[in-house]
Amino acid sequence: MFMAETQKKAEKTNFEEMIAKKAFVKFQPMSGGPTMIGYVVGRDADKKLIVKIKEHNKLKRLLRKTRHEYRVEEQLVKPLEKPAVVKTKPAEGKPGEEVAPPKPPEEKPMQPAAGKQWREEEKEILAAYPSLAGDMSDAEKYAFTRFVSGTRNSLGDVNTLAKKINGWQKLAKDGKYAAQYPDFIVAWEAFRKTGEYGSAVKLLGERGKKKERPTVGKKPEGKRLVEIPPEPPEVKVPKVPELEKAPPRKIVSESDRAEARRQYRAGVGYGKQENALVCFTKAIALDPNYKEAYRGRGLVLMGKMKYSEALADFNMALRIDPNYSLARKNKAAAEKEIGEYKVADKKITLQAIDPYIQFGQFADAEKEIGRALKNGWISQKQANTKRAEIHLRKGTDYTLRGDKASEGKKMGLYTSAESEFTQSINLNPTREAYTGRGYVRGRMSKLTSFAHPGIKTKYGIGAIEDGAKGKKAGK
Repeated sequence: MFMAETQKKAEKTNFEEMIAKKAFVKFQPMSGGPTMIGYVVGRDADKKLIVKIKEHNKLKRLLRKTRHEYRVEEQLVKPLEKPAVVKTKPAEGKPGEEVAPPKPPEEKPMQPAAGKQWREEEKEILAAYPSLAGDMSDAEKYAFTRFVSGTRNSLGDVNTLAKKINGWQKLAKDGKYAAQYPDFIVAWEAFRKTGEYGSAVKLLGERGKKKERPTVGKKPEGKRLVEIPPEPPEVKVPKVPELEKAPPRKIVSESDRAEARRQYRAGVGYGKQENALVCFTKAIALDPNYKEAYRGRGLVLMGKMKYSEALADFNMALRIDPNYSLARKNKAAAEKEIGEYKVADKKITLQAIDPYIQFGQFADAEKEIGRALKNGWISQKQANTKRAEIHLRKGTDYTLRGDKASEGKKMGLYTSAESEFTQSINLNPTREAYTGRGYVRGRMSKLTSFAHPGIKTKYGIGAIEDGAKGKKAGK
């Protein structure tokens, strides 16, 4: 009894050995769910078992986003049962022998594994583009050959070709998809440099330039009119942007290249310190084609929260080598940080405008309004409203100073106040602006001598008109 319990306990706690062997198991993705077969590869942060599906075609998983990995509780995972032992009937004069039933044939995976024997067509494609496929993983090569062969097979059918190219482009432009499946993106960028892709773009471009014929019409045929059947709609193919050309390569001497490698290793040793930035910059100066140095400097700049400069370095590394997957991942991270920084910057900018106006810091308020308008955070109408508020505050300040000033300075201050109120009205006509300008013009009319009756009358009439417009604007 004790031995049976011990054996049972050992079976329950033997998951570490199963992880090490990547043993196949039966599992349920959730309690009460269907039973599936996969293999255990490890544990996650919550101590759940990570189980992968046994068979999946990687290209189909990329295109259809099929789930192939699950996090499962231990109690929902069971090892595959061992084959039952069948005893044969003892023959005469021979003891019974234990014979296991024959194993079912294993299914071959659709996904190409390391060391896969490539088909003749795949070998021919990989041999035709050794510079593009040389540094790819097997999964990237597999996707690359599918792109090339699929394009070759569709060159005779423009509609099918357009659907394929448009579908691949849509997936490649999806930022979330690119971050989740970098193998697909690497293969796509390499495919865009092939002759098959160029032929497809040229063929679709010629198709798009054809003039439209009348879809329905009639032409005479003897005494009868024969209808011309409508043609099928043409496939509209968007313009495919050309790849950004890599920078011209500088001829680097062996001594400079060796010194650049030494500086790069020193920068890696410094980590994310300031000295690392200096070392990576020296390495780039010695060898402008050193993609790892650009990426290293970009990582240091990321640590200093200089995301725009880091993004420029990651882009330069990708211009040198479009298949540099590490730089592509770092670029995605930098773009994400820049997006979050812009959100925070927008919030801070919009919240700072009103306090600046309230405390009389008009130059700072005008600067923040300009930034917000340039980045599209506020509309032109909203910007005009805030600027009108600034002129209103300035006009009010000039008015108060004019009331307290001596007789010789009053007219100049009131004139400045009138100008500010007028600018505020032009931007956003409000009751306060009209009332302020009417008050100032009334004061200016009293200050004007009777020797200038025309000017005196002009200010007086203006004050009355502004008072009426102010009451109308307040309704």
